[in-house]
Amino acid sequence: MVALPEGHRLAGANRAVALAELAADPWVAAHPGGGQEAYVRSVCAEHGGFEPDVRHRADDGHVILGLVGGGHAVTLLPRLALMAPAPGVAARRVAGADLRRTIFTAVREDAERRPALRALADALAAAARRARAR
Repeated sequence: MVALPEGHRLAGANRAVALAELAADPWVAAHPGGGQEAYVRSVCAEHGGFEPDVRHRADDGHVILGLVGGGHAVTLLPRLALMAPAPGVAARRVAGADLRRTIFTAVREDAERRPALRALADALAAAARRARAR
């Protein structure tokens, strides 16, 4: 999803946003070396044809949403990160791109029998089902 400030010129249209329309905008991304930062750069290059102007960096999702909600930047975030209301943030789909990610768990052999790990795996599966239903 594209996270935009509510006052952004494309936020009010309530439609999917073509990434190329955001080429001149300031962006926020995680610090280099992490998955979110690499994802933002690769998706912008592949689906928008540009290198994002990353002016802000944060590894905390709340800080990233705060920068977007405060009108300082735009970014890409998974739907899961936008399920709870974020003040000042409008979320839009990316036009012309079916962006997905895979979340998985890995545990040592026989560890899945531990109640806490089983509960975590069950909670993740339930969240995935809810997200798919939306």
